[in-house]
Amino acid sequence: MNFDPRFCDETFRAQVFINKMNIACDAFAEATITRMIKTGSGGPENMDITDQGLRFVRYLMCNRPANNWSTLPNFKDEHSVREMARRFISHWGSPISAVEAMYKIIG
Repeated sequence: MNFDPRFCDETFRAQVFINKMNIACDAFAEATITRMIKTGSGGPENMDITDQGLRFVRYLMCNRPANNWSTLPNFKDEHSVREMARRFISHWGSPISAVEAMYKIIG
């Protein structure tokens, strides 16, 4: 059996780099979508509401699953906003496609 440690080391480094890039893309997508939700709702900091952000928040509200209690998400809670962003990303399957869909929605 021919074992070349240099090849194994390079393959391992490439895999570590790819894993770090996936984590960075996830964090970037979540931060971008969270920021857009905040600009559409005012967010915890009571920011100015923009038309694009409001369009995105209305899209999120219209596409939420219905429930019996008609509760609205608390956009003044940072955890609630992040959870809504994570649900949006999981709905679209990948962080990159979620950000792409967000930009199409706010278009």
